[in-house]
Amino acid sequence: MSEIIFESRTQISENGNVILYEKRYHGVLTENGSVRLKAYCAKRIPLGTVTEAKASAQTARNWKGAA
Repeated sequence: MSEIIFESRTQISENGNVILYEKRYHGVLTENGSVRLKAYCAKRIPLGTVTEAKASAQTARNWKGAA
C-alpha cells in the first residue's frame, strides 16, 4: 500500500481582503485502487487587503533574488 498526501491552496479576494484556503488530505492507496482517507485538514487564513498582499509578494520576490 502507498501513502498519498495532497495539498491544495487557493487564494481568493472577498470584499477587498485576500483569503488563503488551504486543504490537506492524507490517505492510503488500497489494493483495489481506491483511496482510504486517514486525515483531512482545512484552514482559512486571512492575508489582509489586496494591496497589502501585492506588497508582500513583491517583498518576497526581492528576498528570493537576494539569495
